[in-house]
Amino acid sequence: MDLRKLQSELQDAIDIRENGDLQLSRILFDKLVSKVKKSLSDESPKEFKNFYVTAMGEYVIQYRLESGKKYGDALKVGLEVYEFNKKNNLKNLFGPRSVSHVFQNLDNFEEAEPYLRELISLIDDNPYRQGDEMAHLSLCLFRTGRVEEAEKLIDVAIKKISASGSDEKYKNVPYSRSLMFKALILNGQGKKVEALNLAREALQIAEKDNLPFRIMQARVLVNLLEGKFKAQ
Repeated sequence: MDLRKLQSELQDAIDIRENGDLQLSRILFDKLVSKVKKSLSDESPKEFKNFYVTAMGEYVIQYRLESGKKYGDALKVGLEVYEFNKKNNLKNLFGPRSVSHVFQNLDNFEEAEPYLRELISLIDDNPYRQGDEMAHLSLCLFRTGRVEEAEKLIDVAIKKISASGSDEKYKNVPYSRSLMFKALILNGQGKKVEALNLAREALQIAEKDNLPFRIMQARVLVNLLEGKFKAQ
C-alpha cells in the first residue's frame, strides 16, 4: 500500500478528531484501520509495522475521547498494540503510551505508572515528548499519594515542554495539559489561588489553539477550582 497516502489519511482523521467531530473521525479511523490491518503481515517492512502502531495509538485516543464505556475498548486495543510493539521490537512510543494513558482515564494510576516509566525511558532525544510523559507520571504520583515527588516532577516536565521549541502541529496541548496537572497538585496542597491561576492559563492556551476537547478539559478544571474557591 501507499504509505504516504495512509499517513495523509491518518492526519486527516486526527485533525477532524481534534476539531471536535468525533462522529466523522470515527468513520475515518475505522476505514483506515481496516485497510491497514488487511495489508499487515509478519513479512511487512518495519516502516509499515511502525505506522500500524502509530495509527492504532491514535485510534486508542479516539476511543478515549469518546469516553465512558469506550475506555474498555481503548484498553483492549492498547494492550494489543503494546504486545505487537514488543513482539516486533519497534520501540514505538505509542506502544506503552496506548496502555498508560487509558489506565489513567480509568483512574488506575498504579497500573499506569510502570508503562509510563517504560515510555519515558524510550524518549532520549525529544525533551518535549519526554516532558509530556513526565507530566502524566507526575499525575500518577500525585494520585497515589506521593505529592512532593509529583510536584518536583511536574516542574521538570513543564520546563522541558516549554523550552523545547517543538514544531509539532498540536504543540501547545502538552503544555496546557501539564499546567492542568500542576494545578491539581497545587490544589491538593491547599494552594487554591495558585492552582486556579494555572488552570485559567491552561484554558487560555487551549482557547488560543481553538481545540474543542482541550478547551472542555481545561474549562471543567477551572469551573471545579472556582467552585471550591467560592465555597471557602
